[in-house]
This record gives sequence, structure tokens and C-alpha cells, in this order.
Amino acid sequence: MIPLKTFYHVAQSHFSPEWCDKVIDSIEKSNDYETHERYTSFRSSEVIFFQNDDSTEWIYEPCYDLLDDVKAKYWRTFKLGNLNRLQYTIYNSPGGKYNWHTDTGQPRTGMNARLLTVAIQLTDSSDYSGGEF
Repeated sequence: MIPLKTFYHVAQSHFSPEWCDKVIDSIEKSNDYETHERYTSFRSSEVIFFQNDDSTEWIYEPCYDLLDDVKAKYWRTFKLGNLNRLQYTIYNSPGGKYNWHTDTGQPRTGMNARLLTVAIQLTDSSDYSGGEF
């Protein structure tokens, strides 16, 4: 059994502000990404999924590096596989939200059980209110 303290890990300042800004800029300046709207009583956001290819390798590689570091520290026997595409979520104000939930996957829809979730805060937290985990 995994001790409670290892259910999550905060990698403070793992991604530079410049890298975060570059990710945001690449989304805002590109028309290559398809946006999916998610508006329910539970969630109000827009979602964009990144393909893992040569054009997005600069986004994926630092994320994989972080996963490898955390896995080595806490979950040495945990095998990473079947990684989902990266998801970029926009919470517009007013009303953008994603209520408290757990990421478990949706087996009934063909999505495998989700064992590990990574959330990367791209926007400076002083630029908005809310967003607590």
C-alpha cells in the first residue's frame, strides 16, 4: 500500500515561466488544434488535446522527464504506458470551473483506468482567483 504522503507530488518551479508562456503562446497563435467544449453543471471549460509528434516534442519531453523523476522517487515499480495525449484546458471567466473529482478514467467509454494525473499550472496564480486542488 502507498503511504498517503505519496498520493501526490508538487514539483514547484519545475517548468520555467518562459516555457509556460511558450506553451500558452503556441496555443493562442495556432489553428492546428481542435477545441472541445465541456459545459455541464460539473465542468465549464474548453479542452484542447496535443498530438505527440515532432511539432510538440518540446512540450512532451519535459513532461516525460518530470514523470520519470517522480516515478523514480515514489513508484519505482510503476510502469508508464498508454499515455494519454496532453490536454490543455481553458477556464474562461466568469464561470470557468471543474468541480472536485478524481481522475479514474472511463472504462465504459473505452478509456483505460487512469492511474496517474499530472496538472501543470501554466498561468501565474496571481492572475486569477480559485483553482485550488
